[in-house]
Amino acid sequence: MTPTCDAVANDGFEEGILGEWQATGLPPQVIAQSDNGITPVQGTHMLRYLPDSFNTHISQVVPRCPGTISLILSVWFNAAVATCFANICLDSSCILHVALPTAGWTAAIVQHFYTAETFTTVDIVMTCDNGGTGYVDLVSLG
Repeated sequence: MTPTCDAVANDGFEEGILGEWQATGLPPQVIAQSDNGITPVQGTHMLRYLPDSFNTHISQVVPRCPGTISLILSVWFNAAVATCFANICLDSSCILHVALPTAGWTAAIVQHFYTAETFTTVDIVMTCDNGGTGYVDLVSLG
C-alpha cells in the first residue's frame, strides 16, 4: 500500500493483519466481526490486546504533508475490565496512563505541533491488568 501523507495506513485494521503497524512485546490480535460481545467501532475488524500484556505497543511512521503545522491523533478504545489503561503518542506529545471506562468505545485524543519534521510517529500502548482484555479500533489523524 502506498503511504498517504497525514494519514494512518490500515487505520481500522480492515486488512485483517497488522500490516503497516509495527508491534513490540506480545502483539495484539486482529479480530474480525466481534469478540466476547464487543463489535468494532467501525468496519469489520479491530485489535484485541491480550490479558496481562504489559509493554505491548503498536506504532507507525506516517509521512507528513508539506505545510502541515499540527495534527490531532484520535484512537478508539474499548475495555472489557476496569483495569485497562492507554498511552497514545504523536511524536513527543503524549497522554499517559488514561483509565479506560468499561461502558463501550471511547476516544483518546492528542495534538502535536510541528516545525521541520517530514514524518510523524503514532504510538499506542494498552495495558489490561488482572486478566482483562482490551480493544483498539479506528486510529485517525486530522
